Amino acid sequence: MKIYLRFVAVASVLFWTACRSDEQTSWDIDVITPLAEARIGLDDILADSNIISAPGDPLVVRFESNLNLLPTDSIFSIPDTTIGDSFALPINFNLPSGFQLLNLNDLVRFNYGNLNITDVILSSGTLVSTITSRLDDRVLYSFSIPKASFSAVPFQLLDQSLDPASTNNPVTRQTNTDLSGYVFDLKGPSSNESNQLQLTLSARLDPNGNGSPVSANVSAFEYSNQFLNFKPYFAKGFFGSQKYRTENQRISVAFLRRITGNLDLEDATMDLFLENSIGADFGFLIRKFKAMKSSSGLTLDLAHPLIGQQQLLARSTNFSIYPASFSTTTKSFQLNSSNSNLKQVLELLPDEFEYSIDAELNPLGNVSSGNDFIFNTSNAKASFALTMPFKFAANALYFSDTIKTTGFEESEQSPVTQASLFLDVENGFPFDLKCTFELLDENRIKIDTLLPGDIALAGLVDETLRVRQSTKTIMESKVTPQRLENLNRTRYIVVKARLNTVPEQTRLPMYIDYFLRVQLRGKGLVRIKL
Repeated sequence: MKIYLRFVAVASVLFWTACRSDEQTSWDIDVITPLAEARIGLDDILADSNIISAPGDPLVVRFESNLNLLPTDSIFSIPDTTIGDSFALPINFNLPSGFQLLNLNDLVRFNYGNLNITDVILSSGTLVSTITSRLDDRVLYSFSIPKASFSAVPFQLLDQSLDPASTNNPVTRQTNTDLSGYVFDLKGPSSNESNQLQLTLSARLDPNGNGSPVSANVSAFEYSNQFLNFKPYFAKGFFGSQKYRTENQRISVAFLRRITGNLDLEDATMDLFLENSIGADFGFLIRKFKAMKSSSGLTLDLAHPLIGQQQLLARSTNFSIYPASFSTTTKSFQLNSSNSNLKQVLELLPDEFEYSIDAELNPLGNVSSGNDFIFNTSNAKASFALTMPFKFAANALYFSDTIKTTGFEESEQSPVTQASLFLDVENGFPFDLKCTFELLDENRIKIDTLLPGDIALAGLVDETLRVRQSTKTIMESKVTPQRLENLNRTRYIVVKARLNTVPEQTRLPMYIDYFLRVQLRGKGLVRIKL
Protein backbone atom coordinates (compact mmCIF):
# COMPACT_ATOMS: atom_id res chain seq x y z
CA MET A 1 0.00 0.00 0.00
CA LYS A 2 1.30 3.43 -0.88
CA ILE A 3 0.28 6.15 1.57
CA TYR A 4 0.75 9.88 1.13
CA LEU A 5 0.05 12.43 3.87
CA ARG A 6 0.06 16.17 3.26
CA PHE A 7 -0.61 19.10 5.52
CA VAL A 8 -1.19 22.48 3.93
CA ALA A 9 -1.19 25.97 5.44
CA VAL A 10 -2.64 28.69 3.23
CA ALA A 11 -1.48 32.32 3.32
CA SER A 12 -1.70 35.28 0.97
CA VAL A 13 0.08 38.62 0.97
CA LEU A 14 -0.90 41.58 -1.19
CA PHE A 15 1.41 44.53 -1.81
CA TRP A 16 0.40 48.01 -2.83
CA THR A 17 2.93 50.37 -4.31
CA ALA A 18 0.65 53.35 -5.09
CA CYS A 19 -1.46 53.59 -1.94
CA ARG A 20 -1.99 52.10 1.53
CA SER A 21 -4.95 51.64 3.87
CA ASP A 22 -4.65 51.63 7.63
CA GLU A 23 -7.81 49.54 7.96
CA GLN A 24 -7.42 45.75 8.00
CA THR A 25 -9.06 43.90 5.14
CA SER A 26 -10.32 40.29 5.30
CA TRP A 27 -12.21 37.84 3.16
CA ASP A 28 -13.05 34.10 3.05
CA ILE A 29 -11.58 31.57 0.61
CA ASP A 30 -12.78 28.01 0.01
CA VAL A 31 -9.83 25.57 0.03
CA ILE A 32 -9.98 21.87 -0.87
CA THR A 33 -6.74 19.94 -0.36
CA PRO A 34 -5.81 16.23 -0.16
CA LEU A 35 -4.93 15.16 3.38
CA ALA A 36 -4.33 11.44 2.90
CA GLU A 37 -4.25 9.08 -0.05
CA ALA A 38 -4.13 5.30 -0.19
CA ARG A 39 -4.20 2.68 -2.92
CA ILE A 40 -4.83 -0.92 -1.94
CA GLY A 41 -4.27 -3.66 -4.49
CA LEU A 42 -4.32 -7.42 -4.24
CA ASP A 43 -0.56 -7.40 -4.62
CA ASP A 44 -0.43 -5.48 -1.30
CA ILE A 45 -2.66 -7.97 0.51
CA LEU A 46 -0.88 -11.02 -0.93
CA ALA A 47 2.63 -9.66 -0.47
CA ASP A 48 4.10 -12.70 1.32
CA SER A 49 2.44 -15.38 -0.79
CA ASN A 50 3.18 -16.48 -4.33
CA ILE A 51 0.81 -15.73 -7.18
CA ILE A 52 1.10 -18.75 -9.47
CA SER A 53 -1.64 -17.95 -11.99
CA ALA A 54 -0.82 -16.59 -15.43
CA PRO A 55 -1.26 -12.84 -16.08
CA GLY A 56 -4.89 -12.07 -16.90
CA ASP A 57 -6.19 -15.32 -15.36
CA PRO A 58 -8.15 -15.53 -12.10
CA LEU A 59 -5.79 -15.37 -9.15
CA VAL A 60 -4.38 -18.53 -7.62
CA VAL A 61 -2.10 -18.03 -4.63
CA ARG A 62 0.38 -20.40 -3.03
CA PHE A 63 1.78 -20.15 0.47
CA GLU A 64 4.75 -22.36 1.39
CA SER A 65 6.55 -23.07 4.64
CA ASN A 66 8.84 -25.63 6.27
CA LEU A 67 8.08 -27.65 9.39
CA ASN A 68 10.88 -28.11 11.94
CA LEU A 69 11.43 -31.78 12.60
CA LEU A 70 14.88 -32.02 14.18
CA PRO A 71 17.01 -29.64 16.23
CA THR A 72 20.19 -28.44 14.49
CA ASP A 73 22.99 -31.05 14.75
CA SER A 74 20.62 -33.28 16.68
CA ILE A 75 21.47 -36.56 14.93
CA PHE A 76 25.23 -36.36 14.89
CA SER A 77 27.72 -33.89 16.26
CA ILE A 78 31.23 -34.37 17.61
CA PRO A 79 31.71 -32.89 21.08
CA ASP A 80 34.98 -31.23 22.02
CA THR A 81 37.17 -33.90 23.65
CA THR A 82 40.44 -33.69 25.59
CA ILE A 83 42.85 -36.52 26.50
CA GLY A 84 46.16 -36.20 28.36
CA ASP A 85 48.72 -37.77 30.70
CA SER A 86 51.75 -36.79 32.75
CA PHE A 87 54.92 -38.23 34.32
CA ALA A 88 55.70 -37.80 38.04
CA LEU A 89 57.39 -39.82 40.80
CA PRO A 90 56.47 -40.06 44.49
CA ILE A 91 60.13 -39.53 45.51
CA ASN A 92 63.06 -37.35 44.55
CA PHE A 93 65.06 -39.14 41.89
CA ASN A 94 67.79 -38.58 39.25
CA LEU A 95 66.61 -39.82 35.86
CA PRO A 96 69.38 -41.20 33.66
CA SER A 97 69.93 -40.11 30.04
CA GLY A 98 67.62 -41.90 27.59
CA PHE A 99 65.01 -42.56 30.32
CA GLN A 100 61.57 -43.52 28.89
CA LEU A 101 59.09 -41.01 30.27
CA LEU A 102 55.90 -42.16 28.49
CA ASN A 103 55.12 -44.89 25.98
CA LEU A 104 51.36 -44.74 25.50
CA ASN A 105 48.74 -46.39 23.33
CA ASP A 106 45.71 -44.35 24.38
CA LEU A 107 42.12 -44.46 23.21
CA VAL A 108 40.12 -41.30 22.75
CA ARG A 109 36.48 -42.14 23.50
CA PHE A 110 34.03 -39.69 21.96
CA ASN A 111 30.76 -39.28 23.82
CA TYR A 112 28.04 -39.82 21.22
CA GLY A 113 25.35 -41.01 23.61
CA ASN A 114 23.65 -44.05 22.10
CA LEU A 115 25.21 -43.53 18.67
CA ASN A 116 27.84 -46.04 17.56
CA ILE A 117 30.04 -44.22 15.04
CA THR A 118 32.65 -46.23 13.15
CA ASP A 119 33.85 -43.88 10.39
CA VAL A 120 34.06 -40.10 10.09
CA ILE A 121 35.35 -37.72 7.44
CA LEU A 122 35.79 -34.20 8.77
CA SER A 123 34.83 -31.04 6.93
CA SER A 124 36.57 -28.99 9.63
CA GLY A 125 38.22 -29.37 13.02
CA THR A 126 41.41 -28.64 14.91
CA LEU A 127 43.76 -30.79 16.98
CA VAL A 128 45.61 -28.83 19.65
CA SER A 129 48.60 -30.84 20.99
CA THR A 130 50.41 -29.41 24.03
CA ILE A 131 53.69 -30.82 25.46
CA THR A 132 55.27 -29.40 28.63
CA SER A 133 58.64 -30.33 30.22
CA ARG A 134 60.18 -29.34 33.57
CA LEU A 135 63.27 -31.55 33.10
CA ASP A 136 66.87 -30.34 32.98
CA ASP A 137 67.61 -32.43 29.89
CA ARG A 138 66.34 -32.37 26.33
CA VAL A 139 63.19 -34.45 25.71
CA LEU A 140 62.64 -36.37 22.47
CA TYR A 141 59.11 -37.40 21.55
CA SER A 142 56.89 -38.69 18.72
CA PHE A 143 53.11 -38.55 18.47
CA SER A 144 50.79 -40.27 15.99
CA ILE A 145 47.13 -41.15 15.34
CA PRO A 146 47.43 -44.32 13.24
CA LYS A 147 43.78 -44.38 12.17
CA ALA A 148 43.43 -40.69 11.31
CA SER A 149 44.67 -40.09 7.79
CA PHE A 150 44.67 -37.53 5.02
CA SER A 151 45.07 -38.83 1.46
CA ALA A 152 45.80 -42.27 3.03
CA VAL A 153 48.75 -40.85 5.04
CA PRO A 154 48.36 -41.31 8.84
CA PHE A 155 48.74 -38.33 11.13
CA GLN A 156 52.25 -38.22 12.66
CA LEU A 157 54.50 -35.81 14.54
CA LEU A 158 57.84 -37.66 14.53
CA ASP A 159 61.26 -36.81 15.99
CA GLN A 160 60.09 -33.78 17.95
CA SER A 161 62.13 -32.29 20.80
CA LEU A 162 61.88 -29.91 23.76
CA ASP A 163 64.83 -27.91 25.06
CA PRO A 164 66.09 -28.37 28.63
CA ALA A 165 63.88 -26.69 31.25
CA SER A 166 63.48 -26.54 35.03
CA THR A 167 60.74 -26.77 37.63
CA ASN A 168 60.42 -23.00 37.78
CA ASN A 169 60.92 -22.41 34.04
CA PRO A 170 59.02 -25.08 32.11
CA VAL A 171 59.20 -25.35 28.32
CA THR A 172 55.93 -25.79 26.42
CA ARG A 173 55.24 -26.48 22.75
CA GLN A 174 51.76 -26.23 21.29
CA THR A 175 50.92 -27.53 17.82
CA ASN A 176 47.63 -26.66 16.10
CA THR A 177 46.74 -28.99 13.24
CA ASP A 178 43.88 -28.38 10.81
CA LEU A 179 42.15 -31.75 10.39
CA SER A 180 39.81 -30.73 7.54
CA GLY A 181 39.46 -33.66 5.17
CA TYR A 182 40.90 -36.21 7.61
CA VAL A 183 39.39 -39.69 7.70
CA PHE A 184 38.88 -41.12 11.20
CA ASP A 185 38.53 -44.87 11.76
CA LEU A 186 36.72 -45.09 15.10
CA LYS A 187 36.56 -48.89 15.31
CA GLY A 188 39.42 -49.07 17.81
CA PRO A 189 42.55 -51.27 17.74
CA SER A 190 40.54 -54.48 17.32
CA SER A 191 38.44 -52.97 14.48
CA ASN A 192 35.19 -54.14 16.06
CA GLU A 193 34.36 -51.22 18.37
CA SER A 194 32.91 -47.74 17.83
CA ASN A 195 33.44 -44.15 19.02
CA GLN A 196 37.16 -44.87 19.71
CA LEU A 197 40.27 -43.33 18.20
CA GLN A 198 43.73 -44.76 18.96
CA LEU A 199 46.74 -42.50 19.46
CA THR A 200 50.37 -43.17 20.47
CA LEU A 201 52.96 -41.09 22.30
CA SER A 202 56.57 -41.95 22.98
CA ALA A 203 58.71 -39.55 25.08
CA ARG A 204 62.22 -40.04 26.57
CA LEU A 205 65.23 -38.09 27.72
CA ASP A 206 67.99 -37.49 25.19
CA PRO A 207 70.25 -40.63 25.13
CA ASN A 208 73.21 -38.30 24.58
CA GLY A 209 72.23 -35.99 27.42
CA ASN A 210 73.08 -35.82 31.10
CA GLY A 211 69.82 -37.00 32.62
CA SER A 212 67.69 -34.91 34.98
CA PRO A 213 66.65 -34.80 38.63
CA VAL A 214 62.92 -34.82 39.46
CA SER A 215 61.20 -33.68 42.64
CA ALA A 216 58.69 -35.83 44.45
CA ASN A 217 55.05 -35.46 43.34
CA VAL A 218 55.92 -32.76 40.80
CA SER A 219 54.75 -33.28 37.21
CA ALA A 220 58.00 -33.40 35.24
CA PHE A 221 56.44 -34.02 31.84
CA GLU A 222 52.86 -33.77 30.59
CA TYR A 223 50.89 -33.73 27.38
CA SER A 224 47.31 -33.09 26.25
CA ASN A 225 45.38 -33.38 22.99
CA GLN A 226 42.25 -31.35 22.40
CA PHE A 227 39.87 -32.21 19.56
CA LEU A 228 37.99 -28.97 18.92
CA ASN A 229 35.12 -27.78 16.70
CA PHE A 230 34.81 -31.00 14.74
CA LYS A 231 32.19 -30.93 12.00
CA PRO A 232 31.65 -34.05 9.92
CA TYR A 233 31.45 -34.18 6.16
CA PHE A 234 30.44 -37.84 6.38
CA ALA A 235 29.75 -40.29 9.19
CA LYS A 236 28.84 -43.95 9.32
CA GLY A 237 27.68 -46.38 12.01
CA PHE A 238 24.47 -47.10 13.89
CA PHE A 239 22.73 -43.89 14.87
CA GLY A 240 20.54 -45.49 17.52
CA SER A 241 16.78 -45.22 17.98
CA GLN A 242 16.42 -41.56 18.88
CA LYS A 243 13.20 -39.65 19.42
CA TYR A 244 12.63 -35.94 18.85
CA ARG A 245 9.62 -33.85 19.80
CA THR A 246 8.73 -30.51 18.23
CA GLU A 247 6.13 -28.82 20.42
CA ASN A 248 3.78 -25.91 19.59
CA GLN A 249 5.85 -24.41 16.77
CA ARG A 250 4.16 -21.54 14.90
CA ILE A 251 4.11 -20.39 11.29
CA SER A 252 3.06 -16.83 10.48
CA VAL A 253 0.54 -16.26 7.68
CA ALA A 254 0.96 -12.50 7.59
CA PHE A 255 -1.12 -11.79 4.48
CA LEU A 256 -4.27 -12.93 6.30
CA ARG A 257 -3.56 -10.91 9.45
CA ARG A 258 -5.40 -7.79 8.26
CA ILE A 259 -8.53 -9.66 7.11
CA THR A 260 -11.39 -10.79 9.35
CA GLY A 261 -14.99 -11.83 8.85
CA ASN A 262 -16.98 -14.39 6.89
CA LEU A 263 -15.44 -15.99 3.82
CA ASP A 264 -16.84 -18.69 1.55
CA LEU A 265 -13.99 -20.24 -0.45
CA GLU A 266 -14.58 -22.32 -3.52
CA ASP A 267 -11.78 -24.79 -2.73
CA ALA A 268 -8.18 -25.14 -1.58
CA THR A 269 -5.50 -27.81 -1.42
CA MET A 270 -2.60 -28.44 0.93
CA ASP A 271 0.35 -30.53 -0.24
CA LEU A 272 2.54 -32.01 2.51
CA PHE A 273 6.03 -33.20 1.52
CA LEU A 274 8.32 -35.45 3.59
CA GLU A 275 11.99 -35.83 2.59
CA ASN A 276 14.76 -38.00 4.01
CA SER A 277 18.34 -37.82 2.71
CA ILE A 278 19.86 -39.51 5.79
CA GLY A 279 20.94 -43.16 5.64
CA ALA A 280 18.55 -44.15 8.40
CA ASP A 281 14.82 -44.83 8.56
CA PHE A 282 12.57 -42.14 10.01
CA GLY A 283 9.15 -42.23 11.57
CA PHE A 284 7.04 -39.03 11.52
CA LEU A 285 3.90 -38.32 13.48
CA ILE A 286 2.03 -35.01 13.14
CA ARG A 287 0.22 -34.78 16.45
CA LYS A 288 -1.39 -31.40 15.83
CA PHE A 289 -1.85 -28.83 13.08
CA LYS A 290 -4.06 -25.96 14.20
CA ALA A 291 -5.22 -22.72 12.58
CA MET A 292 -5.29 -19.63 14.82
CA LYS A 293 -6.81 -16.17 14.36
CA SER A 294 -5.19 -13.80 16.84
CA SER A 295 -7.70 -10.96 16.48
CA SER A 296 -10.66 -13.17 17.46
CA GLY A 297 -8.92 -15.90 19.46
CA LEU A 298 -10.63 -18.55 17.31
CA THR A 299 -8.82 -21.82 16.54
CA LEU A 300 -9.59 -24.88 14.46
CA ASP A 301 -7.64 -28.16 14.28
CA LEU A 302 -6.95 -29.62 10.87
CA ALA A 303 -8.70 -32.98 10.51
CA HIS A 304 -7.26 -35.61 8.15
CA PRO A 305 -6.24 -39.30 8.53
CA LEU A 306 -2.60 -38.15 8.35
CA ILE A 307 -2.94 -36.30 11.68
CA GLY A 308 -2.08 -38.63 14.57
CA GLN A 309 -0.86 -41.48 12.34
CA GLN A 310 2.84 -42.35 12.12
CA GLN A 311 4.43 -42.34 8.68
CA LEU A 312 7.58 -44.34 7.93
CA LEU A 313 10.07 -42.75 5.57
CA ALA A 314 12.69 -45.18 4.27
CA ARG A 315 16.41 -44.45 4.48
CA SER A 316 18.47 -42.82 1.78
CA THR A 317 20.93 -44.82 -0.35
CA ASN A 318 24.60 -43.82 -0.56
CA PHE A 319 26.15 -43.97 -4.04
CA SER A 320 29.46 -42.18 -3.58
CA ILE A 321 31.38 -40.41 -0.83
CA TYR A 322 33.44 -38.09 -3.06
CA PRO A 323 31.57 -36.14 -4.21
CA ALA A 324 28.62 -36.76 -1.90
CA SER A 325 26.02 -38.67 -3.85
CA PHE A 326 22.90 -40.11 -2.28
CA SER A 327 19.22 -40.61 -2.95
CA THR A 328 16.40 -38.70 -1.30
CA THR A 329 13.37 -40.66 -0.18
CA THR A 330 10.11 -38.73 -0.37
CA LYS A 331 6.46 -39.03 0.50
CA SER A 332 3.66 -36.61 -0.31
CA PHE A 333 0.08 -36.16 0.77
CA GLN A 334 -2.62 -33.88 -0.60
CA LEU A 335 -5.39 -32.51 1.57
CA ASN A 336 -8.50 -30.92 0.05
CA SER A 337 -12.15 -30.31 0.83
CA SER A 338 -13.12 -33.90 0.06
CA ASN A 339 -10.75 -35.60 2.51
CA SER A 340 -10.28 -32.95 5.22
CA ASN A 341 -11.72 -29.81 6.75
CA LEU A 342 -9.04 -27.67 5.05
CA LYS A 343 -11.62 -25.35 3.49
CA GLN A 344 -13.13 -24.55 6.89
CA VAL A 345 -9.63 -24.08 8.35
CA LEU A 346 -8.77 -21.45 5.73
CA GLU A 347 -12.16 -19.74 5.99
CA LEU A 348 -11.15 -18.96 9.57
CA LEU A 349 -8.62 -16.60 7.89
CA PRO A 350 -5.83 -17.75 10.22
CA ASP A 351 -2.76 -15.57 10.68
CA GLU A 352 -0.83 -18.43 12.33
CA PHE A 353 -0.58 -22.19 12.19
CA GLU A 354 0.56 -24.10 15.27
CA TYR A 355 1.90 -27.64 14.96
CA SER A 356 3.47 -30.40 17.06
CA ILE A 357 5.45 -33.25 15.47
CA ASP A 358 7.20 -36.37 16.77
CA ALA A 359 10.11 -37.81 14.78
CA GLU A 360 11.91 -41.08 15.46
CA LEU A 361 15.22 -42.19 14.02
CA ASN A 362 15.54 -45.93 13.25
CA PRO A 363 12.11 -46.90 14.62
CA LEU A 364 12.78 -50.48 13.41
CA GLY A 365 16.17 -50.75 15.14
CA ASN A 366 19.59 -51.56 13.67
CA VAL A 367 18.30 -53.00 10.40
CA SER A 368 21.36 -51.70 8.49
CA SER A 369 23.86 -53.65 10.64
CA GLY A 370 25.77 -50.49 11.48
CA ASN A 371 25.66 -48.94 8.01
CA ASP A 372 23.62 -45.83 8.78
CA PHE A 373 25.21 -42.77 7.19
CA ILE A 374 24.91 -39.01 7.10
CA PHE A 375 26.52 -36.27 5.01
CA ASN A 376 26.77 -32.64 6.06
CA THR A 377 24.13 -31.91 3.39
CA SER A 378 21.77 -34.69 4.53
CA ASN A 379 18.52 -33.79 6.23
CA ALA A 380 15.11 -35.03 7.21
CA LYS A 381 12.49 -32.36 6.68
CA ALA A 382 8.86 -31.65 6.03
CA SER A 383 7.23 -28.79 4.17
CA PHE A 384 3.76 -27.84 3.05
CA ALA A 385 2.22 -25.71 0.33
CA LEU A 386 -1.26 -24.18 0.43
CA THR A 387 -2.77 -23.57 -2.98
CA MET A 388 -5.90 -21.45 -2.97
CA PRO A 389 -7.86 -20.16 -5.97
CA PHE A 390 -8.71 -16.61 -4.91
CA LYS A 391 -12.37 -17.11 -5.65
CA PHE A 392 -14.79 -16.54 -2.82
CA ALA A 393 -17.98 -14.96 -1.54
CA ALA A 394 -17.66 -12.38 1.22
CA ASN A 395 -20.19 -11.39 3.83
CA ALA A 396 -19.14 -8.85 6.46
CA LEU A 397 -15.49 -9.47 5.57
CA TYR A 398 -13.23 -6.77 6.99
CA PHE A 399 -9.90 -5.51 5.73
CA SER A 400 -7.98 -3.05 7.86
CA ASP A 401 -4.70 -1.20 7.80
CA THR A 402 -3.08 1.46 9.96
CA ILE A 403 -1.57 4.77 8.81
CA LYS A 404 0.83 6.60 11.11
CA THR A 405 0.61 10.39 11.07
CA THR A 406 1.95 13.40 12.94
CA GLY A 407 -1.52 14.96 13.12
CA PHE A 408 -3.70 17.37 11.14
CA GLU A 409 -2.63 20.80 12.20
CA GLU A 410 -4.22 24.09 11.28
CA SER A 411 -2.20 27.22 10.67
CA GLU A 412 -2.28 29.76 13.49
CA GLN A 413 -2.21 32.54 10.87
CA SER A 414 -5.07 30.96 8.92
CA PRO A 415 -7.47 29.26 11.37
CA VAL A 416 -10.22 27.02 10.01
CA THR A 417 -13.57 28.46 10.99
CA GLN A 418 -15.63 25.69 9.45
CA ALA A 419 -14.70 22.65 7.36
CA SER A 420 -15.73 19.32 5.92
CA LEU A 421 -13.84 16.11 5.24
CA PHE A 422 -14.51 14.17 2.04
CA LEU A 423 -13.53 10.59 1.26
CA ASP A 424 -13.27 9.91 -2.45
CA VAL A 425 -13.46 6.15 -3.10
CA GLU A 426 -12.74 4.46 -6.41
CA ASN A 427 -13.78 0.83 -6.05
CA GLY A 428 -12.36 -1.67 -8.53
CA PHE A 429 -13.46 -4.73 -6.51
CA PRO A 430 -16.70 -6.65 -7.01
CA PHE A 431 -17.74 -5.81 -3.43
CA ASP A 432 -19.81 -3.14 -1.79
CA LEU A 433 -17.46 -1.46 0.69
CA LYS A 434 -18.42 0.20 3.94
CA CYS A 435 -15.49 2.47 4.81
CA THR A 436 -14.56 4.04 8.13
CA PHE A 437 -11.57 5.98 9.39
CA GLU A 438 -10.84 5.48 13.10
CA LEU A 439 -8.67 8.18 14.69
CA LEU A 440 -6.29 7.01 17.44
CA ASP A 441 -4.17 9.07 19.78
CA GLU A 442 -0.51 8.41 20.62
CA ASN A 443 -1.56 5.56 22.96
CA ARG A 444 -3.62 3.97 20.16
CA ILE A 445 -6.87 4.81 21.95
CA LYS A 446 -9.77 5.59 19.60
CA ILE A 447 -10.88 9.19 19.87
CA ASP A 448 -13.17 9.58 16.86
CA THR A 449 -14.64 7.83 13.82
CA LEU A 450 -15.03 9.41 10.41
CA LEU A 451 -17.56 8.39 7.76
CA PRO A 452 -19.20 5.49 9.61
CA GLY A 453 -21.65 3.44 7.60
CA ASP A 454 -21.18 5.06 4.16
CA ILE A 455 -21.18 2.59 1.25
CA ALA A 456 -18.84 2.57 -1.75
CA LEU A 457 -20.64 0.61 -4.44
CA ALA A 458 -19.05 -2.44 -6.06
CA GLY A 459 -17.30 -2.24 -9.39
CA LEU A 460 -19.40 -3.27 -12.39
CA VAL A 461 -18.91 -6.90 -13.48
CA ASP A 462 -19.57 -8.48 -16.87
CA GLU A 463 -21.11 -11.86 -17.65
CA THR A 464 -17.87 -13.62 -16.59
CA LEU A 465 -18.09 -11.94 -13.15
CA ARG A 466 -14.99 -9.85 -13.89
CA VAL A 467 -14.95 -6.16 -12.97
CA ARG A 468 -14.81 -4.09 -16.14
CA GLN A 469 -15.52 -0.66 -14.67
CA SER A 470 -14.73 0.79 -11.26
CA THR A 471 -17.26 2.95 -9.43
CA LYS A 472 -16.63 6.29 -7.72
CA THR A 473 -18.28 7.45 -4.51
CA ILE A 474 -17.84 10.66 -2.50
CA MET A 475 -18.56 10.65 1.24
CA GLU A 476 -18.68 13.74 3.46
CA SER A 477 -18.07 14.26 7.17
CA LYS A 478 -18.47 17.63 8.90
CA VAL A 479 -15.60 18.97 11.02
CA THR A 480 -16.82 20.36 14.31
CA PRO A 481 -14.55 22.18 16.76
CA GLN A 482 -14.34 18.95 18.80
CA ARG A 483 -13.43 16.94 15.70
CA LEU A 484 -10.81 19.50 14.76
CA GLU A 485 -9.27 19.02 18.19
CA ASN A 486 -9.39 15.25 17.67
CA LEU A 487 -7.65 15.61 14.32
CA ASN A 488 -4.88 17.59 15.96
CA ARG A 489 -4.42 14.74 18.50
CA THR A 490 -4.49 12.00 15.87
CA ARG A 491 -1.33 9.92 15.54
CA TYR A 492 -2.76 6.80 13.89
CA ILE A 493 -5.57 6.33 11.38
CA VAL A 494 -7.11 2.85 11.12
CA VAL A 495 -8.69 2.40 7.69
CA LYS A 496 -11.40 -0.27 7.73
CA ALA A 497 -13.32 -1.60 4.78
CA ARG A 498 -16.24 -4.02 5.16
CA LEU A 499 -16.82 -6.20 2.09
CA ASN A 500 -20.03 -7.74 0.83
CA THR A 501 -20.07 -9.68 -2.43
CA VAL A 502 -22.27 -8.39 -5.23
CA PRO A 503 -24.21 -10.42 -6.32
CA GLU A 504 -24.72 -11.87 -2.84
CA GLN A 505 -23.64 -15.45 -2.06
CA THR A 506 -21.78 -15.62 -5.38
CA ARG A 507 -18.17 -16.81 -5.39
CA LEU A 508 -16.28 -14.30 -7.46
CA PRO A 509 -12.81 -14.77 -8.95
CA MET A 510 -10.18 -12.15 -8.11
CA TYR A 511 -7.77 -10.56 -10.59
CA ILE A 512 -4.44 -8.91 -9.92
CA ASP A 513 -5.57 -5.55 -11.33
CA TYR A 514 -8.38 -5.14 -8.77
CA PHE A 515 -7.80 -2.14 -6.53
CA LEU A 516 -9.32 0.31 -4.07
CA ARG A 517 -8.23 3.94 -4.17
CA VAL A 518 -9.24 6.35 -1.40
CA GLN A 519 -8.43 10.01 -0.93
CA LEU A 520 -9.25 12.01 2.19
CA ARG A 521 -9.79 15.71 1.35
CA GLY A 522 -10.41 18.71 3.52
CA LYS A 523 -12.61 21.65 2.52
CA GLY A 524 -12.27 24.61 4.85
CA LEU A 525 -13.45 28.22 4.99
CA VAL A 526 -10.09 29.81 5.71
CA ARG A 527 -10.00 33.42 7.04
CA ILE A 528 -6.99 35.37 5.81
CA LYS A 529 -6.26 38.76 7.39
CA LEU A 530 -4.06 41.42 5.76
